[in-house]
Amino acid sequence: MDADDGEGFGDFRTRKKNIFDDDVSVEAAKKIITSARFDDDDLDDDMEILDLGSSTTSVKFSAAPLKSGGDMQFPKVNMLRGSNTGSNSSLTIEEAVGTMGRKFGSMDVDQMQQEIIQLRKQLLAARKERWTKMPVDLTLRRIMKGEPYSLENYRALEDKLSLLDKAVTLMDGNAITAAVLHLKKTVKRATFQQELMLRPVAANHYLAYLRGHFEHAELIDTLSMLGRSEEAAIVKYRLACSTGDINTKVSSLKACLRAHFEAEPSLAGDASLIREHIDLLERQRPIEDSDARLEAEGRTKVFLDFPRRFALVNMPVTTTLFYCCLYHYHLQENSFASPVSIKKRHELPERQFVWTAVSARAKAKGWTDIEQLLTAKGWFGGKKLKAAIGFGKVVDILHRFQAPHDILAKYLELVEDLDTRLTLAKKTDCKKAMIETLVKQKDRAGVEEFARKYSATIEAEYARRVLRDEAIRWK
Repeated sequence: MDADDGEGFGDFRTRKKNIFDDDVSVEAAKKIITSARFDDDDLDDDMEILDLGSSTTSVKFSAAPLKSGGDMQFPKVNMLRGSNTGSNSSLTIEEAVGTMGRKFGSMDVDQMQQEIIQLRKQLLAARKERWTKMPVDLTLRRIMKGEPYSLENYRALEDKLSLLDKAVTLMDGNAITAAVLHLKKTVKRATFQQELMLRPVAANHYLAYLRGHFEHAELIDTLSMLGRSEEAAIVKYRLACSTGDINTKVSSLKACLRAHFEAEPSLAGDASLIREHIDLLERQRPIEDSDARLEAEGRTKVFLDFPRRFALVNMPVTTTLFYCCLYHYHLQENSFASPVSIKKRHELPERQFVWTAVSARAKAKGWTDIEQLLTAKGWFGGKKLKAAIGFGKVVDILHRFQAPHDILAKYLELVEDLDTRLTLAKKTDCKKAMIETLVKQKDRAGVEEFARKYSATIEAEYARRVLRDEAIRWK
């Protein structure tokens, strides 16, 4: 036995020499097995799985206790063979080592040892490299190539800033982000903010990183620090709007209004919009609670005729207006659900209000409500029909909701352009309006064609009477 081997097992109990260590050869392992004594603690440390280099065979140590004193009892190992053998057998460590020696030839062992030596050299080089400050260019090149790198050795502020500035020069996003995060982690917050303000490109990459990782609090603080108050306010507003609970959303919007929109003079115009949003939510909440209760009771006719398809909360103002025109059209202005109250609070244009109200009342078949809505005061206290959206649009809406022909004819007469009126009359299949429009156009051929096309109808007889009327001057 040479000195190395003696040293290998002479202090075995203190160093817990493992026969499967990389620096233990097969012969040394046999000597350790035949000369050393194991105790229970050593056994626990030395249990492992040994792959003998075959896809069908492996060795697993069992945890059977060893007898103290007397002859040493080797722990059992299970040879787990592949499905070709279909059976298991138990071997001692000595038998397992012998099997390994027979399994691998001397050439294979030498090759494995060379590979182990090479891997150790690479590991030592990597460990040494980790604690060595590499040139900035080399580190950045590794980042850009996706190779392993370490920034721990850039401890001085000048080194960190040099790394960041060089990354900005190279315009590589990954390198810039890595340098910024390293700077943030290793310097005081005030220093980090000061240096970030001097480097807009680095600041933009850092903001993109925060957005991508949903670090909204840091994102808002950084935007405010950079003087980008509007962006910070928008981020805060979006966070508030993403809240599901209506009470929490209202509270978050109020906090956003105070902290960002009211505190920044340049956002005064947007602050009024936020107030309107808050007012709309506070209006929708009681309406939804009341209507949900009435619908559940099942005693309100409008909810039986038109069941609600969605909750009102979080709906836009135009949808809210349509909803209230459909279910609460006749409420007084002092009510939350009053359409007039919604129009005044949110300063809706007359055209938008008329379009929405006519659509809602046409769906509810409220033809009288539509006429009252379109009735305006004329000269000397008289009344006349007037539509801010034009009577052509009114006819389109009424036709979409299947209004009767007499209702359509009444509003068709108010369409000033005769060509448009004729087109709408044909579209809505309002025959009487078609004849009257053709007469106003003095189009005798058109009336004759109508009489031939609809010869078996009452309207065709009316057309023939018109043709016989000598008072009409045809073209």
